[in-house]
Amino acid sequence: MERFERMNNIYRLFVATAVSAIAALVLDRLQQIFRQRSVLWIVVLALVAVVLFFLNQVFEGLLEHSLAFRRLVAGNEFIEGYWFDISVDKTHRAVHHGSFITIWWESGRFVINGIEFDPNGNRICTFRSTSSAYLDRVLTFSYESHTETYNLAIETGIDQLQFDNPPQSYSGFYFDYTKTVDFRVQGSRIDQSVLEEQKHFRDVAAKQTFIMARIAETQQRLDAI
Repeated sequence: MERFERMNNIYRLFVATAVSAIAALVLDRLQQIFRQRSVLWIVVLALVAVVLFFLNQVFEGLLEHSLAFRRLVAGNEFIEGYWFDISVDKTHRAVHHGSFITIWWESGRFVINGIEFDPNGNRICTFRSTSSAYLDRVLTFSYESHTETYNLAIETGIDQLQFDNPPQSYSGFYFDYTKTVDFRVQGSRIDQSVLEEQKHFRDVAAKQTFIMARIAETQQRLDAI
């Protein structure tokens, strides 16, 4: 993510400056202990390496394990959380399916996972990202889907979502590489109050109930047009 990279560069510059200043102070002290200059430099370089490694581990640990830290760094580009979108068959003016999606940061990239239901509440598939990139509020990821609906048991494709500012909704598209599936989508972030009420959707039934309600709302709007 661009903000994480900028933050990482600023952090590294700050650390390098701080370590250089500390090394200069330490060098004066160690000169009184080590008379041989070669030994002195070896000790200083070893200390600098240890300090840099420690500080880097702290930063990487915060970025990887602290949602609050990532939210602070990302600011108005923070897209982690729970989302849903509804895919509409425009030809028949009917909802085709709804998706429940989670986005989170893991091992230096965004990971996307989701489950889809049709208007009758049947589970169409589950899917997960296999790679992802995020730039200028556009999230692009390739995915692998295990489906019970289409001809292939395993579907692979690409998805691209463009988020608004601040990211509370997105629009985008996805398609599989065989062109069996091709939809444009409109999605929204799930409110924190809903997450707490649903205990963060710990079971499939809660996700199904939520998506079915959103499908019904969308279909009503389509019928009214």
